[in-house]
Amino acid sequence: MGVHFNARLGGSAALGFRNFQPLDSQVPAYHGPTARVDMSIAPFGATRIGVQLGRDIQYSLEATQPYYLESGGGLWIRQAISGPFDFIGRFGAQRLSYRGRIGTPGLVDRTDSIQSFGGGLGYRGGRYMRIKFNVDKQQRTSDLARHSYGGVRYGTSVTYGY
Repeated sequence: MGVHFNARLGGSAALGFRNFQPLDSQVPAYHGPTARVDMSIAPFGATRIGVQLGRDIQYSLEATQPYYLESGGGLWIRQAISGPFDFIGRFGAQRLSYRGRIGTPGLVDRTDSIQSFGGGLGYRGGRYMRIKFNVDKQQRTSDLARHSYGGVRYGTSVTYGY
């Protein structure tokens, strides 16, 4: 089930229910709600505020913990600076709740957390094109030392839509 908005209130929202029944009997089933929300509003002419929320299962690269429940969200604010230039600031947090194979000795389910923040400068090149330069910092914490990391990512992107 979902809905899509335009104009001053923009974005989409979808809610559902996942009935995940793995073929392997050692992988636990998951039954529960899912959601994907990506909404924004322009309360003032030059400012847009957005929120992104999500909850669903994702496949893992770990053989002993084949999937995790990802829950989290983020907030962003984009402010026009002058002419076609704007600035965006972002903050987000996620929880990754790993589910382990049934009967694996010594294995306990774990929950990793991710926090991120960043910002960027954008340039609107006409009605349908946007060029951005972004810098983001991310920190992941885990019960397993080799799964904890942090770093800074930067880059550019070009978005074109019609």
